[in-house]
Amino acid sequence: MFIRRTAVWLLALGALASLAEIASAQPAHSGVQYQTPTPTYENGSAPFAESAPRDHGLNPFKPVGFEPEFDWFAPSETSSYGKGPKPNIGFFFSYERLYWSPASPEKAYIGSEVEPSPVPPFEEVNTFFPNGPSVDNRFITAHGMWGNRWELGYTDVDDYGWLVSVLDHVSQGTYRTDFNPAFILTDPNGITNATVGLPITDTDDFLAFDIGPLPAIPEELQMKNILQLNGVEVSRFYRARQLHNGAFFELMYGVRWFNINDTFWARAFGNGFSSENLAIPGGDFLFFTTDATTASFPTNIYDATTWSMRANNNLIGPQIGFRLFRERQRWITSMSARFLAAANFQNLQLKTDIGSLTRLTQSAINDNLSTDFRGLGSDIQEYTTTFSPMGELRVNVAYNVTRAVNITVGYTGLVAGNISRASNSIDYDAVNLIGIKRNTDQIFWTNGLDFGFAINR
Repeated sequence: MFIRRTAVWLLALGALASLAEIASAQPAHSGVQYQTPTPTYENGSAPFAESAPRDHGLNPFKPVGFEPEFDWFAPSETSSYGKGPKPNIGFFFSYERLYWSPASPEKAYIGSEVEPSPVPPFEEVNTFFPNGPSVDNRFITAHGMWGNRWELGYTDVDDYGWLVSVLDHVSQGTYRTDFNPAFILTDPNGITNATVGLPITDTDDFLAFDIGPLPAIPEELQMKNILQLNGVEVSRFYRARQLHNGAFFELMYGVRWFNINDTFWARAFGNGFSSENLAIPGGDFLFFTTDATTASFPTNIYDATTWSMRANNNLIGPQIGFRLFRERQRWITSMSARFLAAANFQNLQLKTDIGSLTRLTQSAINDNLSTDFRGLGSDIQEYTTTFSPMGELRVNVAYNVTRAVNITVGYTGLVAGNISRASNSIDYDAVNLIGIKRNTDQIFWTNGLDFGFAINR
């Protein structure tokens, strides 16, 4: 009896030992359900990500060390263990709506600022505009403009990545209409010169005098200025090790194209003042007096006149910058800066159609004022290349709605040197009445708010 009981126990112990040996020999992932949290991995949260990724080969834009994940709506990681959540790895995308305020161009008058010399016998007579031109470009103010910024790229497990940023049609339009403005075109060749005939006492004869170029006094002067900003940048970046305060530093280097396209357009039309309204001694416009007789300037000789100037600045060159960001709980604060050493390929294009419909009416003294001007048009371009450094600063705050999706708001400031603007690059003292004036040393700056969203950034 005792021997039989002992044999049963020995068989039971042997069976248990055999089962334990079989269990210990099974693979780690055998379908057993462990009551533990989902494991995370150092290399992109992917089980098969490589700790030492292979070379990218001939295609530098191909990621090699991570598997794309699409759990965008998983709960946000808010753990403060260690130095906070780890930065995202993988593809990212962001969109921002921009509301920026650009600087006004340098002040410039519409028309010449050079007062023509009086012609004898009118040296003592108040001619043309004693206070200078009556209209300028100060209607182009720094009010806001809207646009878009798109960014996409990826961060690999080796802490290197690529960024492509697109600035899309950040545009501003300003408009103004002036009624009965006064301006003059210097006209060095005298193609708009007029002749006035003054009566000789007690005779029916006239004494003719060349009084020089006639001023423009249209009924309306319509003006508008359109400013557009566009750009593309492609940058390689490297993410350094986490700093002691939990922040991360990224160094960026690449190339950038930035376009500043500024267009000024003007249209003068209408007969202007009547001769009776202009025949006012001491007025602001052209008049002549002799022996208590007044001769006034007739209606506008520049009726149906248009001119437009486009200043197109293409900044192309290498760019270097950095991004510093820190994540705490659901909040991400970041600051980035960029410096572009650009060659500015400028194209200035001017189109004019001046005085295409000349109309003269009765003057105060027997049709005694006349001109042979019957209109002039041109289409000219000038190209130049200059060095235009540009700097950009961004500050952003983002809130993680989910693990991969956040909403962001921030500020962008941008400044560039040696830029041409359209409204003050027009020469109103040119041979063909209106020409191009090189004005390439202006500083352009803009700043404003950005708001949008980002995925896995």
